[in-house]
Amino acid sequence: MKIILQNNKKLYKKGLFVALFCSLILSGCVTTNPATGKQQLSFVSEDEEYEIGHEIYGDTVKEGGGIYKENKKLSIYINNLLKKIVAVSERPNKPFKLTILDSEIYNAAAIPGYIFVNRGVLPYINNEAQLVAILGHEVGHITAQHYARRKTTATIANIGRTLLGAYISYSTQGASGGKELMQATDFAGQYLFASYSRSFEEESDSLAVRYLTKLKYNPYAASGAFVSMVNQQNFMQNIYKKAGIDMDNSIFHRLLSSHPEVEKRIKETAKIATQKGSRSKLVHRDRYLDAINGVAFGPKIKENGVAKKNIFIHPKHQFSFKIPDGYITPMVSTLPVAIGNKLNRIIDYNVKAVPEDEDAEESLIYNYPKIHNIKEININGKTAYTGIINENITKGFKKIKVITRIVGIKGRELKGDKLGKNVFYSIIMSSEEKHFNKADKQFMQIAKSIKLLTKKQAQKVEPLRIHIYTTKKGDTQKSVAEKMAFSADRIKWLRLINALKPTDKLLPNMRLKLIY
Repeated sequence: MKIILQNNKKLYKKGLFVALFCSLILSGCVTTNPATGKQQLSFVSEDEEYEIGHEIYGDTVKEGGGIYKENKKLSIYINNLLKKIVAVSERPNKPFKLTILDSEIYNAAAIPGYIFVNRGVLPYINNEAQLVAILGHEVGHITAQHYARRKTTATIANIGRTLLGAYISYSTQGASGGKELMQATDFAGQYLFASYSRSFEEESDSLAVRYLTKLKYNPYAASGAFVSMVNQQNFMQNIYKKAGIDMDNSIFHRLLSSHPEVEKRIKETAKIATQKGSRSKLVHRDRYLDAINGVAFGPKIKENGVAKKNIFIHPKHQFSFKIPDGYITPMVSTLPVAIGNKLNRIIDYNVKAVPEDEDAEESLIYNYPKIHNIKEININGKTAYTGIINENITKGFKKIKVITRIVGIKGRELKGDKLGKNVFYSIIMSSEEKHFNKADKQFMQIAKSIKLLTKKQAQKVEPLRIHIYTTKKGDTQKSVAEKMAFSADRIKWLRLINALKPTDKLLPNMRLKLIY
């Protein structure tokens, strides 16, 4: 009798677990997805979706680099495109707000009610249809209710884990098998979310092609936008490699990971475009080029300064120095100012606030405790100090000896129209030990080129911008690339931002993007 009662008790507990789980699932609402036409369980209503979007909008803007405000015509242009996409979407009566983010990173994003496009996307795509594809992809995330579906899945997973934990606690009485089952459940949940991410991206890709077709654009523009993304990522990956920085930990890798298997998606979007049967070749390249003319390029100048051909200028901190020929200027805030094409040389800077009565030598030692061989040097009439640091770094599976030359000088930063706090500028120049003697001659030339700017000089500094150039008779890729404001790889930059092949010849009256 005792055994029968215990078994009944266990059956009761199991039944209670199943009943409670089912009741919680049924408390959700079964709805029809407007974009896919399929039924789905949802714990989030449409109104709640948009309320959440409104709540997280401010933080999303802040984390994305703030709003790019200096080009109102651009904002109106992209917003009008967004309105057209929404009008042909499955949720035409829902509001969508466009925000252009002031970031050089190639990315776009969506939260319920809001579409974000980084200005960093604009140099790399080549026509209006590709921009519509990117906007359409993000609109697709909202029309297909991906946020609500992800939140519903997370809710179900959390409910299941909680109830399973309670059931395991009862049935195993603390045995190790229960812990292993919970770990397996967590792994399964992570796999489920990864699968959802892939399916959501593929669904949004399909919707982007659908919107392109409805608006009479060339539907293959979606795969063209992905090609521009892959080209940009490969270009940046090469720069990371030259800098000796692990791409796997970079923002570019994380963005690429959130858009998985891009090469596969290029093929899939082209396949969907073929299935749509549209023969439209409409891309509106000229209209797009007119809209992006004058848009800022690269990191925000206030925080990161700007490299123009062979000069790096930081207007806020009021200093400049020369960049030798052959150095890549990656134009990314997370990378050094310049990277040597050869011998693994890197140039960067650091700025720290210092007390007024602290001299440059004290600041140098305080900020770099391992520095040695310190000596005083004169830089354009200012007293400065320099020294070196020896260290071992890991590069892949190898240990590499690196020597860094530090040059420090005191100055004042610019705060608005006024001079602000005292600061210590240190220019940091590194090379592998085996190449250091040769590199150091160049490093000392860079050091002696440092200039402290006047307030007027600093206020005149402009960011790099996209400029539209119309080719003339006799122009070649090489001759046009010379107009670009990069200290190296100008022809590679020209090809990247204009989707040019090395064999492409420039004919008169072609319109190209240049950066200067």
